[in-house]
Amino acid sequence: MAQRTEVYRKAGFLTAPRVAKLIKRFEELGMQPYTNNSDVDLDREGDWIHVTRYLQERDVFRRLFPKLRASILALAREANAAHAWGLDLSAPSFRCAEYHHYRPGGCLPEQEHYDKGSAVTVDVMLEPALGGGEFQTLEEGGGLRVHDFAIGDAVVFVAHKYHMVTLNPKP
Repeated sequence: MAQRTEVYRKAGFLTAPRVAKLIKRFEELGMQPYTNNSDVDLDREGDWIHVTRYLQERDVFRRLFPKLRASILALAREANAAHAWGLDLSAPSFRCAEYHHYRPGGCLPEQEHYDKGSAVTVDVMLEPALGGGEFQTLEEGGGLRVHDFAIGDAVVFVAHKYHMVTLNPKP
């Protein structure tokens, strides 16, 4: 059961200069931003507060970001070995590569959200959590666990583990 598995955190997976360079390159691609759920992705005025750009479109992620792709694959294997998940990652592929952009008020509030169709999820923090958003997982027994997640850090987890980004304003 995925809820029993541990989240693997790699502090400083990306340096601050590399994060800045990636954000600039992602934005320069001019990829279509999508909102997936108007109830939580748009504010009361109808302006977006959370959009997703799908970097696998036009094979962009594989073609333009091969070093990042290789680093993420290596990190997934490292996490699998460190936590003994027992997943076969001998020939992994990317089902989806997403670039999320949140404005204050943006969140992923579903406690039972999971990444259907994937074996492993790797999230990399590129921007500060505006408005206090926190990455959390639903643990065995039903409790939520907050995970430290700073710019440049990566968290890796079994994709069927329930996870969310809350909107908990920090004092």
